[in-house]
Amino acid sequence: MVQVVNGRTCLVRERSICMGNKFPKKVACVFCTGGTRASGCEYGCIGCGKCVEACRKDAIHLNEYNVAEVDSEKCVNCGLCMKACPKGLIRSRLYDACFEPLCSNHDDGRTARQECQFSCIACGSCVRSCPCGAVSLSDNCAVIDDAACLVCGFCATHCPRKVIVDLSGIISIRQ
Repeated sequence: MVQVVNGRTCLVRERSICMGNKFPKKVACVFCTGGTRASGCEYGCIGCGKCVEACRKDAIHLNEYNVAEVDSEKCVNCGLCMKACPKGLIRSRLYDACFEPLCSNHDDGRTARQECQFSCIACGSCVRSCPCGAVSLSDNCAVIDDAACLVCGFCATHCPRKVIVDLSGIISIRQ
């Protein structure tokens, strides 16, 4: 499908919908990667484990940084972990969404930079690098419009804080 975005003509992937699936699979996603590495971020995962306890499919666990992670192969998007999360960090995403900005910090860039080395600082680098305008900033956080995303990976490779994560392994970012 061709779409005109910000005066540019772009080819847009429709992912699941183009495969005849009227109801594309959704899975839970934790919008935080900082955890115990974040000092003072009031928006981040606190590693309480309530989401892990709530999940009946064993699809969520705490990683080495005490941040909840979802196994998208096991997740059925029942919403139990979303309800259990005291911070509201777990939201639905399309199963085949390739890139997600995994941050929920809404503080200004200067404050966010001090609180967590993995928080979005709303610098706009991802917005400027996106060839089809699929990335925007909302409340000091990057947001990706999956319907307009070309899956080029420019947003992830241009993010100086590595907030935008490649969920499908399309690109690899050298650390």
